[in-house]
Amino acid sequence: MEKMKPSNFFLKNVFRNFSFLTLALIQISVDGQVIDKYGQYINENWTGKVTSDRQLQIEYIAENNDLINIRLDSTAFDQYGGIKDGDQRSATGFFRTEKIHGIWWLITPDGYKFLLKGIDELTYKGYANSTDASNTSKFQQLPSKTTYADAWNYNQVNFNTANIMKKYGRNWKSKWRDLMKHRLLSWGFNAVAKWDFDPALGLPYIVGLGIDGAKWITSYSNDPYDTNFQVCVENTNKSKLSNSKNDKWIIGYFIENEGGWNDSTIQVLLQMDHNLAAKRAFIDFELSRYNNSINNLNSLFGTNALSESALKDMPINANKVPSADKKAFIKDASKQYYSKVRYVIKQNDPNHLFLGSSVVPYWQSNIEWALGGAQYLDALSYDYYLHDTQPIQDYECDKPLMNLELSYGCDGRGLIAYPPSCNSFSDRGEIYSNMIEDMFSHPSFVGMGWFVLYDEPITGRPGDGEHYQEGLLNVVDQPYMGLLNRVQISNVKLWDIHKAALPYSTTQNQHY
Repeated sequence: MEKMKPSNFFLKNVFRNFSFLTLALIQISVDGQVIDKYGQYINENWTGKVTSDRQLQIEYIAENNDLINIRLDSTAFDQYGGIKDGDQRSATGFFRTEKIHGIWWLITPDGYKFLLKGIDELTYKGYANSTDASNTSKFQQLPSKTTYADAWNYNQVNFNTANIMKKYGRNWKSKWRDLMKHRLLSWGFNAVAKWDFDPALGLPYIVGLGIDGAKWITSYSNDPYDTNFQVCVENTNKSKLSNSKNDKWIIGYFIENEGGWNDSTIQVLLQMDHNLAAKRAFIDFELSRYNNSINNLNSLFGTNALSESALKDMPINANKVPSADKKAFIKDASKQYYSKVRYVIKQNDPNHLFLGSSVVPYWQSNIEWALGGAQYLDALSYDYYLHDTQPIQDYECDKPLMNLELSYGCDGRGLIAYPPSCNSFSDRGEIYSNMIEDMFSHPSFVGMGWFVLYDEPITGRPGDGEHYQEGLLNVVDQPYMGLLNRVQISNVKLWDIHKAALPYSTTQNQHY
């Protein structure tokens, strides 16, 4: 298919507003009731739609019988999913990265090459699978709070959990885990990319970190120049890092999901006074570029400051600042941010990788932010849902790259696709094959995470109302085989595809 160049049209806040609007229209279209007692869309029928508990139970027996003999081939893979291809590398006891013949790889604790083929929120009870049940008129029938207590959290209900309890019966948790292990092996997935997961599945995983108490410039940009920034990073994460440092199954850490700096960050900070450390740092940065002359900056900005301190208190029109200056300062801010975060991580856990912030290309960050501090990252992570591989070209900087959130969905059955939409449920598999094989054909690309295991609820997840059709399974625990048949084929091929990638050229993006 024709590749699309990303544009500002594809902004997440546009997606969110679209989600809320569509949710409202769905609710109106069915005169109040939106979903049946299994969490399925009440106003549409399709082949396989669940109509009884017995149907769920029969489907479990059939799928379990089909997958029961699938096992990890220990002659072909190590315990972590690394491939035994006759090229064992140095075994450090923890995941690491290595460039071999110009191609980047993850290396398992046992020393074997590894590609992250992960799933986000690998659990039946994830945040994205619950919905507010306060307005009972939306529901044909809610699960019993007594019989299905595990499906409830105050006024939030998780139909996935209730359906799994009905489907698997006695010892439902262990049965779900056993079948899921076989499913993952069959589908070719080998890790948890992000968010919640069931640790009993025994997979390599990535850990998310946050920063509490730091000074914010915008809702997605905090101030790494603030003297308390590094202290906040350490206070928030020291305990988690120290407790995790000996865990061989952890691949690495990302911090502050999808945050960063962009031109809007600069516009906001330029309106602030000297109490914002980033504003003071900006004036110092500009002075160093213009011969330490206040007169030169006054001429540039159209200001009339009599001193450096006065300029730090003045609002400055961002349009007066040369684009090259803004880009250079964002690069500097990125270095400040990632160098301080890296220091805290490595001081408390020297064993695991630092994977950046899972930035979203062209939204809430820009290329200067993503690459400015790349020297402090072990790999660069991003989240990208569009049907092209543009970020790989843009972010190529002789660092391993990984897309930790991607999925390809379609509209239907009461759900909407995260734009752009696939044409049909089966079309999702074709898009997956085209995209994932293209990604892993790049010598720097070492990992992906499918978002998410289960579809979001039709009545919207808590907080933001998202109700995207993006799962590998639907709300009644049925695999989307039109997608997964293609996933199985492509995931097996990725080793050979990546091994055959053209070696990385060190001439790309050298200016970062």
